[in-house]
Amino acid sequence: MMRSGRYWIILSVLLVLSLGCAETNSQVKKVQTADAHFKLGIYYLENGNYKQAISEFCKAVDMNPNESDYHFSLGTAYSLDGQDGRAIDELRAALKLNPKNSEAHNNLGYIYAKRQQWPEAVAEFKAALANPDYARAYSAHLNLAQAYTQQGNLDASHEEYKRALNLKPDSEVARAGLGRVYRLKGEIDMAIEEWEKALKINDRQIGLHYDLGFAYLNKGEKGKAEAAFKKVIDLDPESPLAAEAKKQLEALKR
Repeated sequence: MMRSGRYWIILSVLLVLSLGCAETNSQVKKVQTADAHFKLGIYYLENGNYKQAISEFCKAVDMNPNESDYHFSLGTAYSLDGQDGRAIDELRAALKLNPKNSEAHNNLGYIYAKRQQWPEAVAEFKAALANPDYARAYSAHLNLAQAYTQQGNLDASHEEYKRALNLKPDSEVARAGLGRVYRLKGEIDMAIEEWEKALKINDRQIGLHYDLGFAYLNKGEKGKAEAAFKKVIDLDPESPLAAEAKKQLEALKR
């Protein structure tokens, strides 16, 4: 009887251990399957198939809802697919799981900027930049500068464009934005200087040539204005800006 009793005790322990292993194996398999869906979603996302990416990311989230990267990627896919409301929900879920996800803050700010919710956009861009290790700080500084410009906070916008340029001196986007800030502040010479630098980096910015033409007109430099408007027409003769540039050239001849 003693041997029989010991046998049942050992058998019950083995059964418990066996069930425990089965449960652990099931959990591991679930995590692995979720990760497979996630990786497939990344593939679809990188190839521009946003709806299929959303489908795969949703499966990953359903199987492992505590993974911040899954929510972040799903939010990104929703945003690219034009589903901003759902994107906001998923990005916030990602941040709840990982508050230091600066990319999620930056993406949230971008969505709020699209909606012209400037205070919310500014708050998110600043939150992204609160992380000193954020690899894409240049992007957040640029976004924050543009949001400040929309709010009319030109001094703050100026500082953010400068910070962006410190990180990427060859950014024609930051140069162009800084020039627009100078123009809004009435500092035409400084605006022209920045726009000329931007065009040295990328000469095919039609809108910038157009703005430069008006800046030269304001200074009374008609020859340079004419050259800028002609450049607009040369770059894209059928564009609406080219049509406006032609009108300006006609006016200069009078």
